[in-house]
Amino acid sequence: MTLGVLFLRDRLDCLLGGVMRWIRKSMKKKEAVSPRQMLRMAERAARKGKSEDALNLYARLVDVYLEQKAGLRAVAAIKSARSILGPGPRIQGMLIKVYSRMGLKGDAKREFNWYMGRIGSIGKDDIFIFSGMDYEEFADFMDIMEIIKTKKGSYVIRQGHPGNDIYIVTEGKFEVIRDSTRVGILEEGDVFGEIGFFHHRLRTASVRSVDKGEVVRLPSAELRGLCNKYPYVEKRLETLYTERLLKKAGEDLMLGHSLSSYPVLHLHVSKGEELTSPCDGTITVVKKGTIEIDYDEEGLSVKRFMGPGSVFRHPKISARVKAASDVEIIQADTTSLGDPKDMP
Repeated sequence: MTLGVLFLRDRLDCLLGGVMRWIRKSMKKKEAVSPRQMLRMAERAARKGKSEDALNLYARLVDVYLEQKAGLRAVAAIKSARSILGPGPRIQGMLIKVYSRMGLKGDAKREFNWYMGRIGSIGKDDIFIFSGMDYEEFADFMDIMEIIKTKKGSYVIRQGHPGNDIYIVTEGKFEVIRDSTRVGILEEGDVFGEIGFFHHRLRTASVRSVDKGEVVRLPSAELRGLCNKYPYVEKRLETLYTERLLKKAGEDLMLGHSLSSYPVLHLHVSKGEELTSPCDGTITVVKKGTIEIDYDEEGLSVKRFMGPGSVFRHPKISARVKAASDVEIIQADTTSLGDPKDMP
């Protein structure tokens, strides 16, 4: 083989390698999708019933239009979504925020009032965690809301199942069932699911629709992000969580009422510290963290660990109780009001 042929072959190999690299690079490179194409993709997904995909595409499209300072096109895209998917909270939240960013506060408030008027008798201020919130802040929460329609007898959550999302009753009545016994009724504006939200335990009760109804689901991951942005919402959820823990503790001890009927102390205990009881009638509820109980059982040393939601009476424990982690506890003094069984 002559030098000329070898040289030519090497040049061809080099050229072919360059072409192949260009082809591979071209295949990997994603062509930018134009807003018009994105709108068509969103409309196609919406008409095929792929609501979540459609909403995500519409949200991306709105962001693109806002970056281009094309607010009116963003409004038109959202109204297109509303005409196909209906006026859900996420769509309406997008519209309110776009109007607000365009400086059209009156239009934003009008859209908010229009939507709230469509979802029944309940209003934003009827829901404790949203009370007093302005419509622009509330639009952030509308972005993550999912409306769930229920039939008579259908379960929203089940006792013993995993779950940490928060729910709000927006229509109808729902019964709370623990160990096959109805322990309460939830009505419009009531919030539930906060125990799972705060300590990721299995659901402590089931919630079942009494008749046709509707709830709004707030996914925990997205809600935590908004709680960081609006800390007062997390504080309100924690207030509900504390009330629910005290109510559940009263049910667990068969007192016939919540532990909130008694004077209570909220205490923080560092890991390794012993828990003491101020008096013999003290009941302790673990709010956060884990406690360790060391006691003797028939001559054997036994350890027991109790997490959030656990409850025990101090006079009935002859043991060493300490914090296995940094904990927050609630102690109720049941002696100050006499025998709980004698209370109305």
